[in-house]
Formats: sequence, structure tokens, C-alpha cells
Amino acid sequence: MNPATRTYEFTVGGHLDAHWASWLHTNRFHHGPDGSTSFRTRPIDQAQLHGVLNQLRDIGAVVHRVAAGAAPAIAAAPTVDAGPRNDC
Repeated sequence: MNPATRTYEFTVGGHLDAHWASWLHTNRFHHGPDGSTSFRTRPIDQAQLHGVLNQLRDIGAVVHRVAAGAAPAIAAAPTVDAGPRNDC
């Protein structure tokens, strides 16, 4: 996973249909009682974030809120003990 990836939380005006979910890098939408739609993306990088914003623009969604989530934890590379060297 790219260390520059993170999740993003969006709130947009109107209720988006479920068929937009995969296009917007999410699995599901939450439709609020105020007529808004909220969703969280899968981990994406900056280029994909701009793509989501462009896609929201293309479908005419009014963006009310965008918040960056925590970056995914990056596992440390395993260490390997090579043992004593015998250069003779």
C-alpha cells in the first residue's frame, strides 16, 4: 500500500443512489435525515482524491464536507539476522 494513501469522509447534499458507490471508492452510503449522503472512501492517494472530487462535480453533487481520515498503519519491514559472516 502506498504510504500516501488514507481514507476520506465526504458529506454531500442529496441522497446518492447506491450505483455510484464503487465509482466513488466506497462500499456504502449513509443517507442522513437532512437529505445528505455521507460516505468514507477506501484508502486512496491524492490523485484518486482529486478523481473523487471531479466525479462528484460531474454528477452535480454539492460537497458539504471533506475530512481526511487517519493514514493506514504501515507495517515495519521484517528484520533478518544474517548471522556471523565468514569471509575467508
